Order: sequence, then C-alpha cells, then structure tokens
Amino acid sequence: MHPIGFYRDKHGELNVQGMKISALAIKYGTPLFIYDTGLMKERYEVFFNAIRSVKGNIHYAVKANDSVNIIRFFGRLGAGADIVSIGEFQKCVAAGISPNKIIFSGVGKELSEIEIALKNNILQFNIESEEELNDIYQIALKLKKTANICLRINPDIAPNTHKKISTGEKETKFGIDNESIFSIYKKLHKLKYINPVGLGVHIGSQIFDFNFFQKAYSNLKSIAESLKKEGYKVPTLDLGGGDWYTL
Repeated sequence: MHPIGFYRDKHGELNVQGMKISALAIKYGTPLFIYDTGLMKERYEVFFNAIRSVKGNIHYAVKANDSVNIIRFFGRLGAGADIVSIGEFQKCVAAGISPNKIIFSGVGKELSEIEIALKNNILQFNIESEEELNDIYQIALKLKKTANICLRINPDIAPNTHKKISTGEKETKFGIDNESIFSIYKKLHKLKYINPVGLGVHIGSQIFDFNFFQKAYSNLKSIAESLKKEGYKVPTLDLGGGDWYTL
C-alpha cells in the first residue's frame, strides 16, 4: 500500500500514490496540477468522524477549488457544497451534487442568482445583511417558494491571518453585527415564504490558532441560546470555513 500524500522514494524522487511525479509530467506535460485523492479522502473521513456525534454535515467550499472533478469526488464521499455564485452552482449540479445539499453563501448575490437558486430548491441561503433578506423575500413572494435563511453573524474577531482573508472583524463587509442580529432574526419569523434555519459564522481562512475558532463559536452559541430563551428556534449552526454545517 502506497503512503498517503506526496513523498520521496529511496532514490529521492518525488512520488504520489506510487507514481513518479517526473513520469506524470512527461506523460501530461507541464504545468501540471496533481491532487492526491487518497489524502483528500483520509482528511474528509477524519473530519466527518469528528462531527458525526452532533449530526454534522460537510459542505465543500467550492471557492477553494472549483474543478468539477474535485467537487464530484467530495460529492461521492457524501459532501454537499457551499457556493458563492450561480456559476459555482452550475458546476456542482454538473458534478452530481443535488441542489438540496447546496448552501448559497457570499456577499453581493445578484437578484437573478437568487431566483435561480430558489427555483432549484437549494438547501439554504447564508445572508449577510437585512437588505439581502429583503431581496430574497421579494423574490420568494413572487415565486411563492420558501427560502431557508441562515444569518451570518460578524463576531468582531481578528484572527492571526492575512488581512485579505480575514472576515470576522466588524470593519469588514461580512456578516451582521451583534446589535442587529436579534432584530433581523426575529423579522425572519414574520415574513411569508421565509424559513429561519439558524445562524452561521466564518472568520477567515488559513487560521492555525484554534482559540480564535473557540471564541467565534462561543459567541455564536451565546446568541443562539439567547434567541431560544425568547422562544425562537435555532435548529442549525453553520460553522463556516471549510465549510461544515451541523444540526
């Protein structure tokens, strides 16, 4: 059985899954992008087993790599998808991901994108503002189709990562601040064709200090518990950054 990941053999040559990188480069030409599906599967299973006890699901963040083959690979393992555009949605469908396993995240969703997503019965929208909620509501009303809505909070956390991929600070364009989250979540319950499904958070990428995640998730849990005490249901939490979605 060959080792998982890239490794050097006894001759010092770089290999992957028992194949020499040099031989692959000769066969396919360069530049050449190589992905180790054995490593991908191993990491997926470790992650999934860690969240199994809380009925967690993994939704592959397509923005990480939108290759249809990679999306298909994770889909066959059981993953859903997290998208930020209808272009990504179309790639997911082409890869065999069912729309009811697709989460539509991201800022600046076009009205036409929202309509296509609603018509295809996607799992949920992760929304970033009250204005976005109003847009989705108007389209849902027109189509007479229910939109599942998850509110992305902004916990005002600055993780130790590159400023261009840090999304948890109050100064960024991402998420809803703590002062507004309660009023907007309550508003969800008053709108026809709008179904509140929970809260979400995503503070950035390439974060290696788990204390930042603990702080963000504790904040998310605190808000969810406060809403529950007021009689509102918060059935799911989307913990972002990967992405994974837990019941």
